[in-house]
Amino acid sequence: MFPNRKLLAATTLALCSALAAAAQVERSWLKYGEVAELYEKFESIAPEQRRGLQFRLRLDPNTPQPAGALRLFVQDKARRAEVAQSGEGVIELPRDAQWRRDDPQLVLEAPAGVKVGLAVEVLIDLPQPGSSRRYADWMHDVQAAASGMRKHAGFWALFMPKPEGLELRYPAGTAATARLGGTVWQVDEKGRLVVPQNVKQDENLPLELSSPPLLARPYFKTSITLMPSGESAAK
Repeated sequence: MFPNRKLLAATTLALCSALAAAAQVERSWLKYGEVAELYEKFESIAPEQRRGLQFRLRLDPNTPQPAGALRLFVQDKARRAEVAQSGEGVIELPRDAQWRRDDPQLVLEAPAGVKVGLAVEVLIDLPQPGSSRRYADWMHDVQAAASGMRKHAGFWALFMPKPEGLELRYPAGTAATARLGGTVWQVDEKGRLVVPQNVKQDENLPLELSSPPLLARPYFKTSITLMPSGESAAK
């Protein structure tokens, strides 16, 4: 007698789902105030110095994870609220005066053994469609964004790398270029296009982009991620 293939498939799927759910573990991650303070530090920068910049925080696992694999909650004695996420693990911490005073725990749900840091990023506003921006203006924004990030580093700002140019991100597989006079840069296979600083061209020339990028930010050779001390024990 042959097995019921539909039943077998359904049972296998249910088993896989159960195993996946079992692999998720919860642990204390950071305190609410530690993350809220990062927003507050950026907001304390004079408005004219952060004009054209956007601040964001992103969950940064040590290995790639599928969407939805990482979840973050604010947990106090009275309530538990999930922290909203958008693409690439960008979080939007609920700003709550009571939580700021009480400083509850942030609880992370993640696959067992996956260590998760908090990436601090300052993005540069993109030009309006149909407009362009001078190379000098892009590089000015790169330095301003890097200064905004350095403000969060405290003592560790002494060891923070300096930006080496402008990073433009495109969907993977996009054939995009940036041109400054006679110099052209191309996007790589991961969708990253890096325009270096101190190019030997007239900095007042426009940086011509073949297509609008998804985002722009300072380019660092090493990523800047805050790693909670307890993550080293993740098993």
